[in-house]
Amino acid sequence: MKQLPYCLDYCDVWLGFVSFALAAGALSLETHVNIKLHSLESHCETNSMVKLLQGGAAWLTVLGSLVGATVIGASQAQAETTRLKVEIDGLRSQQGQVCFSIFANSQGFPTKTAQAVRNQCVKITNRPFQVEFQNLKPGSYAIAVLHDADGNSQANRNALGIPTEGFGFSKNPAIRLGAPSFSETAFQVSGTTTKIQIRLNYLLGG
Repeated sequence: MKQLPYCLDYCDVWLGFVSFALAAGALSLETHVNIKLHSLESHCETNSMVKLLQGGAAWLTVLGSLVGATVIGASQAQAETTRLKVEIDGLRSQQGQVCFSIFANSQGFPTKTAQAVRNQCVKITNRPFQVEFQNLKPGSYAIAVLHDADGNSQANRNALGIPTEGFGFSKNPAIRLGAPSFSETAFQVSGTTTKIQIRLNYLLGG
């Protein structure tokens, strides 16, 4: 009994070590119990052992909750983004590049590319031509597409303002005197992958 204070101090110190190790993920409660149980039984009283095991179990509960929350958070993060695959139909040639502007609302659609959420030009390598956009949040989008045949990253027009290169929009609306509205071309991006097809229009031969 004279050694009891020493034993309590020993167990308290060991409890602090185990708590730290459990928190750091370097030690499991099962491993600790298997290795140290006999040693503690020979040096410390039962109430100190209970204190030690309860402390370890409490840390395991906390860590288990944190791990579960991390897994759920990662799953939710993955579910919050999706891939968009766009196939271009009607390319007249493989010259130049195809430029995409993806808009999340009507502001700036379809000509003010600075207000688009994604702008990308891709060199034409084959036909049929398909481009994939990753990490888009689910929601409503509209796309304006230009076949930039001369590769100058501009929509060429004649003196009357008529496009001289191929162009198209998501949902393939009918081409009138002016550009279609966002609502006419908007589509939903959702799930793991969304696939759409855009047909190009060549008003002056392309």
